Amino acid sequence: IIEATPGSKYDLRQPRRLRDSEGKPAAYDTTFVLDSDRDLSRPVVIVSSSDGAATLRLWTDRPALQFYNGIVTNVPARGLGGRTYGQFSNFVVEDEAYPDALNHRHFPSIAVEPSRPFQHWTEIEISPH
Repeated sequence: IIEATPGSKYDLRQPRRLRDSEGKPAAYDTTFVLDSDRDLSRPVVIVSSSDGAATLRLWTDRPALQFYNGIVTNVPARGLGGRTYGQFSNFVVEDEAYPDALNHRHFPSIAVEPSRPFQHWTEIEISPH
């Protein structure tokens, strides 16, 4: 996503539930490109639980985020309290380089060499609300 259309399901600049206009879960499995001029002291992701009990914040110097919300999750094993985990029961936010960056010279380089070692930082905070 280079620029999300305002009001589309990809416009996550303001807090919202991950649901469509009919209240059904909206499927996500996409890469979001982050603003290269952003203030690195501000989190790129803030997620709050639907009951307001917890908040996750993520800071990164990476140029992109992969966001996936369990479109194909189907875990038959029982989890905590005997709970099962089906479609849309989870989400993943992964800071990353641009997909296929090795084959696109105009993307930030992902090449790692002795003179250019891999280095990046990510901070994650999970706190009660």
